[in-house]
Order: sequence, then C-alpha cells, then structure tokens
Amino acid sequence: MAAIFVDALSYGLITPLLVAAFAENIFLANNPDLQPLMLALSFALFPLGMFFGAVILGDISDRWGRRKTLMFCMAGLTLAFSAMALAVALHSIALLLTGRLVSGLLGSSMAIGQAAIIDRSTPETHSVKLRRISIANTSALFLGPGIGVILADSGLYLPFTCISLMAIATLVWIAYSMEESRRTVISNTKIIHWQRPLDIFFDAFKHKKIRQLSLIYILFHAGSSMSYQFFYVFLSEKFDYSPSELSLFSTLAMGGGGLLTTFLILPWLQKKFTPVNLSIYALLASGLLSMLFQTEIPMVLRWLAGLFWAVTLVSAYVSTLALFSSCVEEDRQGWAMGVANSVFAFSFVIGGLSAALLAITSVEILICFAGLLMILSGALLYLHRKPYA
Repeated sequence: MAAIFVDALSYGLITPLLVAAFAENIFLANNPDLQPLMLALSFALFPLGMFFGAVILGDISDRWGRRKTLMFCMAGLTLAFSAMALAVALHSIALLLTGRLVSGLLGSSMAIGQAAIIDRSTPETHSVKLRRISIANTSALFLGPGIGVILADSGLYLPFTCISLMAIATLVWIAYSMEESRRTVISNTKIIHWQRPLDIFFDAFKHKKIRQLSLIYILFHAGSSMSYQFFYVFLSEKFDYSPSELSLFSTLAMGGGGLLTTFLILPWLQKKFTPVNLSIYALLASGLLSMLFQTEIPMVLRWLAGLFWAVTLVSAYVSTLALFSSCVEEDRQGWAMGVANSVFAFSFVIGGLSAALLAITSVEILICFAGLLMILSGALLYLHRKPYA
C-alpha cells in the first residue's frame, strides 16, 4: 500500500510544478523558443515510460516476485526524483527529461503493488482491499499538490526532494516488513521483450468491442490529459499563479473533486445509472466543463468548474473501465485491463506532446480542443452504446 501511495503522490505533485518551472523560465533562459517543445516532452516522457514499463515490470514481478520488484521501483523513483530536484537546482533540461522518463518506466509500482495486495486477498476480502487501493490513490492525489503548496515557494526543488525521501523510506519499509506475496513464480525461461507492450496495444484493435471502445478511450484520455495540463498553463499565463497557488488549485479543485467522487458521488451515481449511460453523461459533461474553464468567468466559478470537472473525470474513468471489463469473458479480464492500461498510457503521450502546440496557438484554443475531444468520445459512445448496454 505504501508503494501505491508514493507512486500516486508523485504523479499528483508533478504537473503544477512543471508548469511553474517553465513559466519561470528555469530551464531555457537562453533559448525560450524551445520552451513549448521541452514542456511537451516533459509531459509526454512519463506516460511513454509507463507505456513500456507497466507491462515489462509486471512480467519481471512474476519472475522476481512482487517484493524485489517493488524495491527496484522505489530505488528507481528515488533516483528519478533526485535527478529532477537537481535539474531544477542546476537549470538542466536534460536531467529533468531523464528523470521524467525514468519515473514513468519505474512508476508502474502502482500496478505491482495492486497485484501484491490482490495476491493476499481471499474472495471475501477482495472488494475491501480494492477499496483500500482506491483510498490510497485518491488520498495521495489530494496530498501531493498539498506538499507543493507547503514547499514550492521555498524552492521548486524541495517537493522533488521530498518524494525522493519518501521513496527511500518506502524501500526500507518493503525490505524489512513486506513478505513475498506471489504464490507462484513463473519460469525463468519466459522471455521478457520490449516489444510486448506494443503487442498488447495492437491487440486492442483485433477485438470488435474493444476496438470501438479503445478509440473512445483514446479521445477521452487525450482530451482529459490536455485539459488537465492546460488548466495549469492557463492559470499561470493569464493570472500569474505562483507554484504554491497552482498546487493549491490542484489540491482543492482537482484533488477535492476526486475525493468527493470516490467516497460520496460515484457510489450514488453507480446506483442511478448503468456504466454506459454514466460514461456518456460524464464524458459530455467533462468536455463542456473544460470549455467553460477558459471563458470570462469569475475565478471562484473557474475553481468550481475545475472541481466538477474532476468529478466528471473520475466518474468517466471508472465507468469506461467497467465497459472494458464487460467486453470479455471472466478468464480474459487480465487481458482487457492490460489493453485498457496500454491505451490509457498511449493517450497521455498524445496529450503530453500537444503542449508543443503552444508555440503556434493559444492555451484557450487548446483547452477548447481538449473539451471537443471529450465531447466527441461521449458522442461516439452514445452512437455505439448498444453492445455495452
């Protein structure tokens, strides 16, 4: 559970700090024209690493066991966030990009931690332990930006250093307190190949229901990742938000909306709507709220739009993931979740690279485009809803 918490904490912390660092021109003082491209790479390298790392580390954990693999991941996260702390202190864009890629490759400890918890579950305790995973995720996503609020104005490198120290502490805890949870370990003759993540991604387009849903998923998550990152760029560019103000927005609006949805709103919505209808409504609402965010409205309404956007985002994520599960038989659930995670990471690579468009267009147009992608995903799901009803 600690590894899951640190993994999610690092993800929730990073986006507002990256935006703040580039807004303050820390890395490219002598070449500002490259700033949009480097910001895009800093966003995209993490999900690119996750795209390859999640599957490969999953295979490695089957061979080494969960405990050793989690220790390896925590050591990697320590190095990655230490490199990013040094990048801010030394104004090194190369160190920043390296840290982002490594954190993506080894940030898949969340999936391995989940597998370790499920390994220890019985049918009676399975749902309870999965709920604990959800609580750890949402709590970390809420607390991550809060750390940024406290530390960022004293030095942008400090939040990165804090995550490094937490990763070290988690590594030590795993080493001395965690027992191996993997019941059977696969044979060392199984080949672990870098192309396997690509094979899983292309599997998405060989199954009719999964193929349609994957296209919807790509539009949804490309749009949501664009909205998420451009919200911070918008607040930084148009209203001169400081690093701590961006982190506060992330904590109260984004994290607060996620917590409210996880504990209160989503359980109620799931009783009222089927997964396909909830997905459609949430996707359409998230797109409209994205567009509303960049309009001429009072700041308090913009924060509320961000909060309700987080509500619709979490609702759409959970409900569309349930649609992936419903597309296949029980014995293929693992494959379906692997495909969903692969498409998810690919979508975030697209979303991250879109920041390069800031060199040729405005952040308001990009937020509107992101909203249109989410509305299009909801419209396509409505048109093809019958197979998932």
